[in-house]
This record gives sequence, structure tokens and C-alpha cells, in this order.
Amino acid sequence: RRVLNELCSTYGLAYFLDQDEVVQFREFSSSDPLVWTYQPELELVSFGSNDQRANHIIVSGKPPAIGPLGSVTSAEAYDLAHLHQVGSERLLHHVDPKLTTLAQCAQKASLLLAQEMRLQITSTATVPLNPALQLFDCVALNDVVAPVGSGQQDTGRIIQLRALYDAQQALYELRLGLEGR
Repeated sequence: RRVLNELCSTYGLAYFLDQDEVVQFREFSSSDPLVWTYQPELELVSFGSNDQRANHIIVSGKPPAIGPLGSVTSAEAYDLAHLHQVGSERLLHHVDPKLTTLAQCAQKASLLLAQEMRLQITSTATVPLNPALQLFDCVALNDVVAPVGSGQQDTGRIIQLRALYDAQQALYELRLGLEGR
């Protein structure tokens, strides 16, 4: 499992067992389609964000075997919009000796930047039980307008599912933890 975690970390993949106990591998993309949209059936919703994320990523790999002394294998990725918005550079430096080329370092830097961008937005929602949803599905949350709700909208990827079912108490709800997609 350690090797599988390391491999998925290098290539920006996630894996899990689906409801049929089959191992699924996912590569996250912001263009993944929405699986479900919640509008008036939201029982409880909380929208949040985190501006304390990295907006400049530097990835260093294994130094080249040949070439001038002191040469490095590294690449950088920036989120310029976030950098200008918060007015400060937040650096994340990642070292991975398995990366041996500039292209591999650049790919890892872009994967890490995408992960930081996903972690910026977090939402939680309590909705009626929906057994069709599974981990890493993309859903949309649309809260009703004021004065009843906030009128906010968000799309996210499910990173936490907690189903509650109790027939005697007439309780059938699903608690979703979402991150940005």
C-alpha cells in the first residue's frame, strides 16, 4: 500500500474501493462533469474558503548525473491571480528524488498547484440520503435566496461521505464534505 500511495502521489491520482469493492483510480480535473445538483433539498449547508494556501510551487528532483557542477532539476508553478489577490507569495517547496527530468518536475508542480487550489474551497452539506453518490464525485450546491438562505452557490468534489439511516427515527440523511474541483 505504501508503494501504491507513493505512485499515486507522484502522478496526482487517487484510489478507493467503490460500492462493488473494485479498486478505482481517479485523476482529478476541474472539467469533471457534475453528477448531482442540490437546490431546495439542502437541509444544512456551510460554505468556506482558505486563503492560506500556497500560490508558488517549486519542485526539485534528482540532480542530473552529467552536466555542470551544481545544476539542478526543478520546475515552478504559479497561481498569479491568487498571488495578486492576497498580495503575498506563499511558497511550497517539494523535493522528490524520483523525478529525473524537467518535464516530470513541471508536471508535479502543476499537480501540486491544482491540489492547493482545490483545498482553497471547502463546503459541508447535509442532504437527503442518495446512495448513487460515491467518493470523488462532483456535485453542485445551490442555497435558496435570502431571507431563507444565503443564495450562495458552489461546486465541489466529495471527499467525505457519511450516511445516516435509522428507520425507527425516520432519519435518512447524507453528510457531504466537499473540496473545490
